Amino acid sequence: MADAPKTKSRRPPAGKFYQQEMAAWQPTLTPGNVITTFAVLGAGCIVVGVLILYATSSVVQVKAHYDGPDAPGAHEACRVSGLGQTASCAVTMKAPEKMAAPIYVYYELGNVYQNHKRYSTSLSHEQLMGSILEKDELSACEPLKTSGDRTLSPCGLLANSFFSDTFTVSSPAGLEMKEEKIAWWSDRSHKFIQPDTFEYRTGIPEADDEHFMVHMRTAALPHFRKLYGKISTDVEKGESVTFAVESRFWVRKFGGDKYLTMTTLSNFGGADHFTSVAYIVVGVICCAVALLFVGLQQVQPRVIGDLSAAVENRKTK
Repeated sequence: MADAPKTKSRRPPAGKFYQQEMAAWQPTLTPGNVITTFAVLGAGCIVVGVLILYATSSVVQVKAHYDGPDAPGAHEACRVSGLGQTASCAVTMKAPEKMAAPIYVYYELGNVYQNHKRYSTSLSHEQLMGSILEKDELSACEPLKTSGDRTLSPCGLLANSFFSDTFTVSSPAGLEMKEEKIAWWSDRSHKFIQPDTFEYRTGIPEADDEHFMVHMRTAALPHFRKLYGKISTDVEKGESVTFAVESRFWVRKFGGDKYLTMTTLSNFGGADHFTSVAYIVVGVICCAVALLFVGLQQVQPRVIGDLSAAVENRKTK
């Protein structure tokens, strides 16, 4: 009877990394180490917070609330009276300080919950990337897959609640707002592709529209802003910029608000001071804890044992 073939034993890889013998370091939490850690961390957070605050203080921003339940009467002409209605109006904003190019134009929406799970997942990624699918293949788009006897492309709640207001700079003359390259490069190149057989219908956005791509990047909070265009010319202090607005997105039904914002940016983003204040507050708390530990160490010092004695004792066993 023939012997069974011998199998080669598989040796584990050599080396300390594979054998889990890497050297480990565990800090000794002495009072001095703890106090130093809190002090350095606190000072670092305060410095970063001050730098962010200084950078954002240079941001110049002007905002107009042009539609919504609490919108001022000056923008009454921008009010959309119902679903499918359009209102044409003008929104004028005066620069409080010189606004150096590039100047970014955003639209802001309030009380719009793009992060609702049913809303944010009602879309078909395959369809947005150019695949032609039948309605039976669009279960992810529930409850909005068809319109009459037509299969929607794009389908889903998210795509078909597209923010459809448009803005055009009407004055001053020569001031141009560009609306290209406002979406992520990956979205423009790979994620959104228009199928060759797509039939455009009024009221349904095209899948290669950059405003549509920006809309499809859902926001985490109910009040958010999204980029609409960029102005590459400086706006001087006191100069007024007028936008011709075609208002179509109906928000008063659910108590929403619409804003138009014109702003410059710093290296840390817009004029939101939350990040800088958060850093400073954390830094102050860390420094206060360090001072508290210093006081406790002075009033009731903690005696540190002699670790060398413990080592010698372990060697003798």
